[in-house]
Amino acid sequence: MIFRAIGLAACLASLPVFALAQAPRSAGFEPRVWALTNARVVVHPELELPSATVLIRDGLIAAVEANLAPPPDAEVIDLAGHVIYPGFIDAATQAPLDPQKAPAIDAGRALETSRYALAGTPSDNRKGLTPEFSIRNNLRAEPGLWEARRQSGFTTLHVIPQGRLASGAGLLITTSGLPLREAVLREETYPEFQLLPLGQSGYPNTLMGGITHLRQALLDARRWHQHQQLFREKAPGVPRPAEDPVLESLARTLVGQPPSLFVAQSSDEIHRALDFAAEHQLPPIILGGSEAWRTIARLKAESRGLITLVNWGDEPRVEPEPANGPLNPRAKPPRRAQQRLLDRWSAQVSNLKVLHEAGLKFSVGTDGLGEPGHVFRSLRQAIQKGLPPNAALDALTR
Repeated sequence: MIFRAIGLAACLASLPVFALAQAPRSAGFEPRVWALTNARVVVHPELELPSATVLIRDGLIAAVEANLAPPPDAEVIDLAGHVIYPGFIDAATQAPLDPQKAPAIDAGRALETSRYALAGTPSDNRKGLTPEFSIRNNLRAEPGLWEARRQSGFTTLHVIPQGRLASGAGLLITTSGLPLREAVLREETYPEFQLLPLGQSGYPNTLMGGITHLRQALLDARRWHQHQQLFREKAPGVPRPAEDPVLESLARTLVGQPPSLFVAQSSDEIHRALDFAAEHQLPPIILGGSEAWRTIARLKAESRGLITLVNWGDEPRVEPEPANGPLNPRAKPPRRAQQRLLDRWSAQVSNLKVLHEAGLKFSVGTDGLGEPGHVFRSLRQAIQKGLPPNAALDALTR
């Protein structure tokens, strides 16, 4: 399927732009082969073909060449004066998740604290731990959700769970609207962690408690994995270990050591996430990173890159302070406070330029934006702060 998209190139150059998305398989006498001719094709930010043909067969790109002759069975569309570029990838969004299907946390065994003294945290305390959560079974069934993103140029979404110490792994899916068996590109991407206080009654409800709780869960998962190995090897005196989806999921992460997402915005959160990842030998990808510009050296040395969120909103206005008069509950903050907000906003928008100049890999997610198309407004603001347009396109397409 070929669809009109309000792409970055259109935002910058006011050109009509087309992007490509996975299409349903055709049946009967509907066209199955398309040849888009005479278009300027941006294969990737470092390779641009001034006039080329894109051949699409069964919804998939079959060839991109400057002098490609359309095959006889192709439906030819002349796109002279138009631009074709890769479909955008939303690197981080929660929008497709159904909030009514939040994962249930196993309460564990009942504790008789009036009868037994506890020397430590019960081994099956699962507060904030849902690493086994499956996104595939918890997506919203709303066709308009995919259409809105497709019309904004997004052909692929990286759906991520958030809000827990260990929330589960992400899922990569196209916006084609096809059945899940065809639309899902990757069932599990990266496990996602966040060092945060849970804000609930009982342990852990502080930041230190949350970090300790997650650390203990990872240590338990490592021990559980060793227990499983000994039982499979029929080591004498080793009982059958309990089935535990939480520890099994965490153990897969510890053993396989895939890149892991760590939600971190401020510089303190980023340092904390890098320390925790190093402790457990997890290759970190920072999700958020609004103050990444403060931690460039460590990020270059220790991270696998960033998924940046561009939900910083409009530029704050600095207005003059009103003359002395009666108290007004709706009065603006003092000018210096307004200026601090503006400085913070400017630093966050300039963050992408700093990341690019430092050679750090980053992609862009729309999480926190009201509409997916608002990402282009945010990227225009970043470009005004010095981010090269090609770097912005690269962040959207790789």
